[in-house]
Amino acid sequence: MKTIFQLIAVLCTLFSTAQPELDFDMDVNFGRVGGYADVTYTITNISSNTINNLSINHTDAVNPILTLNPSTLAPGATVIATGKIAISGDRYNGNIPFLGSTQATANGIMNGTAISELSDGIDFQGNRVDDGASDYQISTPERIGVVYIDDDSDGAYTQGTDTTISNATINISDQNGNMFSVMTNETGWWNADIPDSMVNTAGDFLGTVDQSSFPSSFTNYFLIDGLSPFQLVFPLAAQFEFAHGYTDQPASIEDVKEISAYPIPMTGNTLFLNNYETGAVKLYFLDGKEIWKGEVTDGRIEFDVLKNGFYILRVITQDKIASIKLLKK
Repeated sequence: MKTIFQLIAVLCTLFSTAQPELDFDMDVNFGRVGGYADVTYTITNISSNTINNLSINHTDAVNPILTLNPSTLAPGATVIATGKIAISGDRYNGNIPFLGSTQATANGIMNGTAISELSDGIDFQGNRVDDGASDYQISTPERIGVVYIDDDSDGAYTQGTDTTISNATINISDQNGNMFSVMTNETGWWNADIPDSMVNTAGDFLGTVDQSSFPSSFTNYFLIDGLSPFQLVFPLAAQFEFAHGYTDQPASIEDVKEISAYPIPMTGNTLFLNNYETGAVKLYFLDGKEIWKGEVTDGRIEFDVLKNGFYILRVITQDKIASIKLLKK
């Protein structure tokens, strides 16, 4: 019996003095909605044995399973790797917006036995935390957006329900024909910093969602939320300011076919609608700029003085969506 107690005491001493085989530090810089936070992984073999098959499991990262190079570490050796976290407008840490927190695990084989080590993070005060999360800040750029499939058919973006589209292209142009493109990240969100070469004044930038950049199953879907092209005029864009939603069935497609307007071309400032008696309407230039909004009364629209040219009239109710091209002569 005495021998058993001695053995238990020895084992308890061994467990209490056991040291981890790896020192795993993970640092994350600040990120931007629609962009990425950069991650640096630093792993050191602090054991007296060689560790093989090193990899990192980081579920928040764009690459959630990262095989290290080199994947074998001799005692005292260090390997450094990098990764990134895609950031959406939905990302929250608890109930506090614009804060991120993440953790990873390093895995390997030592003497034929699997080992793992949680990452040591840095908190918001800059302190290194053993086996703790890495904290980072998230900022909201002036121009952000989300591209999504309206899976719940409510006509608006719903976090956790609607499918977002990664790698969708948004082409941005100015009045002089200068153009550049941005892409949605892995979360379906994008942000745009206007280059210095885009010399327009604020309000003249236009964005167009390139639907041909969507996965093939979505290229023929209908836009039901947002406009394309659209103006990037907001100095401080709200999270959903540039939401673009698509569906394979536009709301009440039969009703859409029934709505029509006359006379076209218009020669005055009065327009009549078939099968739409009362409701709100908006008028746009062909570039997507909204120039007028008003009401339909008894199937008639009375515009202010309307210059000659082409326009888009958009009619939206709970069960009707229609865009009608107008010509004023």
